[in-house]
Amino acid sequence: MENNEENLGSQEPVAEATTNSTPVKAGNTKLIGIIAVAIVIILAAFFMFFTRSAKSTVKDYIKAFNSSNGGKVVALMDFEGVSAFESTSKDLSKFDETYEEMIKKVKELDKDEKKQYEEIKDTTKETIQAGLDIIKEAKIKYSVSNIKTEKVDGSKKLTKVTCTIKAKNGDEELERDATFYTVKKGLKNYLVSSGM
Repeated sequence: MENNEENLGSQEPVAEATTNSTPVKAGNTKLIGIIAVAIVIILAAFFMFFTRSAKSTVKDYIKAFNSSNGGKVVALMDFEGVSAFESTSKDLSKFDETYEEMIKKVKELDKDEKKQYEEIKDTTKETIQAGLDIIKEAKIKYSVSNIKTEKVDGSKKLTKVTCTIKAKNGDEELERDATFYTVKKGLKNYLVSSGM
């Protein structure tokens, strides 16, 4: 046994892991760097084009007003959210539950009811477009500044956006504070209440 113990002690250590000791070539590191940069650019583009913050929603809304684009204004709205907001505006802690109920009700509409629902959206778009056309004829331009966001107590879905809206018509200028509310749906925010 002593002999075995001596042999064990005298054995050369065995390598714990074998690795390829080929050095990384400079061309490979450049390729890895290029791939890493490409991934960062793709992710940035994804978040830029497929997400929209509450602040961006308000800015896009003002841009749609200035370009007299009723379709864009309607695309920035969440109709179920508008309805839920109107129902809960005195107690916004009930918004999330009411909003989910509205979404469920819309999903359960039959074919004729869905058609009527889409007609309401179209009528809303036409009404908004008529108002935007009047604003365009009057040559009123809007700008937004001092945008701040805050969460709404009791709601995980709503964001309150406060800002200053400036309306300019030639030399005349009117400035006032405004409050918007947005709801997060997927990766984007949509308007449920406009303070204009």
